[in-house]
Amino acid sequence: MSTENKLMSLSAINFGKLGIEIPKGAKAAESARASLIKAHAQYVPMGTDCDNLMIIANAVRESLDASDTSRRNAAVMFAAIDETHEYTRALNANGKPYSSTLALARDLFPTLEKSTLANLIGAGRTIYLPALNGAYGKAASQLLLEQSPTNAGVLKSVIADDSKRDAAIKAVSAAVKKQGKLTKKAAQEIVKSLKDGADVEKSNGNPDNSAAQDANAQAQVTEMSEQDKYNHVLAKMMEYVPQSVRDVTDGDITVMVLSNKVAPFKRTVQEALVSSDPGDAKRVLKALLKVIVG
Repeated sequence: MSTENKLMSLSAINFGKLGIEIPKGAKAAESARASLIKAHAQYVPMGTDCDNLMIIANAVRESLDASDTSRRNAAVMFAAIDETHEYTRALNANGKPYSSTLALARDLFPTLEKSTLANLIGAGRTIYLPALNGAYGKAASQLLLEQSPTNAGVLKSVIADDSKRDAAIKAVSAAVKKQGKLTKKAAQEIVKSLKDGADVEKSNGNPDNSAAQDANAQAQVTEMSEQDKYNHVLAKMMEYVPQSVRDVTDGDITVMVLSNKVAPFKRTVQEALVSSDPGDAKRVLKALLKVIVG
């Protein structure tokens, strides 16, 4: 079964099926760019050639920090940009077309980690967009569209594998029927079982695997918590050191801390330095590196 999408343009994608409304026109593009800039985008491409791209990018922004359904929609829109190579219509800060959706996304959403963006793009490209187009058959496509972005990210490797896809979808369906939904742990077990070449149903009930799986799940929860802490610090640093006035000329970097932000900027750094949590100082340093060097 081929999952290849041969979409010629963004207009060929049925966003409406997922309840995604994409406005059109010059005013919508102007509003989208203003919203992206206000949300601390590091760089927002200009030019009418990428108006539609910026409108969709802003729709992605509105969906990133909401429910699972909204983040799934963000992944679909990322994948649509990627599949159609629409990102090449925009020029980066050096005046060259973007080389990938990820490169564009990193400029537009600098407070998100590269891995977070890559996972959303990958889940959208491998699972959601083909499912939206019915590539897996009606029932299986709907089943996959209903999975959370977290589970889609876990499952994408086996869904992309022709030799494992059918077994994976069957296992997902069985888990949903049994538990009412697919849990992250169950998704991880499905992937592990298929990669190990074991029987999915037996592995799901094998107590010998539970300790290792629980430890892995807890590690991922801890990682997500750390990511949230860093994102919070980075958002503040982006406010203190606005990227709209950051300038790179002949290798020199010029940044500015606005006068009304000097006090909170100083306080944030000082509090991190004396914090009992060594991670606070590391997060501030990492965020400073990001907003100054990029």
